[in-house]
Amino acid sequence: MLIKIPTAFYEDYVDRGLVAPAIVKETKRHIWIDADSPYLSEFLDDAKHYAGSAISVSDFPELFGIKTSAKATIIAFMSAPSRCGGQCNLRRTT
Repeated sequence: MLIKIPTAFYEDYVDRGLVAPAIVKETKRHIWIDADSPYLSEFLDDAKHYAGSAISVSDFPELFGIKTSAKATIIAFMSAPSRCGGQCNLRRTT
């Protein structure tokens, strides 16, 4: 199954040298990744870290877009729990 997520967080994740789920389909603003990827769990953990309160955009305003994209990534997975390979036990972050 495929999950549609925003491009910004995914690109930041890969730019940091981390192995991400493979892109199956891509547009300028979104990508679709395989929900059964063995790399999904670490990817979601990192998105949860960025989306959470541990990173303050007051202290790091340049991360506003990445933080927003990470939140949208988490919401995308929460919206499709049956398609997340059982790895979508995530709570909404504010």
